[in-house]
Amino acid sequence: MRIKTPFAIALFTLGLTKTKYTDMLGYVLELWQRFASPKTLDSMLDFFDVLVLYPCPSLETRSQLLFALSELLWRFSRRIDEAQWRIFRSIVKDLKLEESLADLLGEAVTSIGQNLADESKIFQKLTGKSVLI
Repeated sequence: MRIKTPFAIALFTLGLTKTKYTDMLGYVLELWQRFASPKTLDSMLDFFDVLVLYPCPSLETRSQLLFALSELLWRFSRRIDEAQWRIFRSIVKDLKLEESLADLLGEAVTSIGQNLADESKIFQKLTGKSVLI
């Protein structure tokens, strides 16, 4: 699944009625529900960057799409890299939905911090040793 963001930008620039905006995000949501995976995450994050920049005639529809995105992030949190978490956190802050997604954002920070701590322990164990690759 690859959302064509230049096409979306053109539509947003021309202006969309609430009905057309809702329909378009409905199609994106349907695609996301069918093809959501860690591999397609970057495409959805790019699309959300566009959604943040343009006026939103339906906050409820946009939030619904963001919650569907957050469900994938929660389900595959170990497969999501730090850059993707950073973009997602930025989108959530821009849309002022931190309270709605506080549990997920807190879990992401804890998980990433734990991974970094685990990596440093590995290096401590290897101090003074030779490693052959």
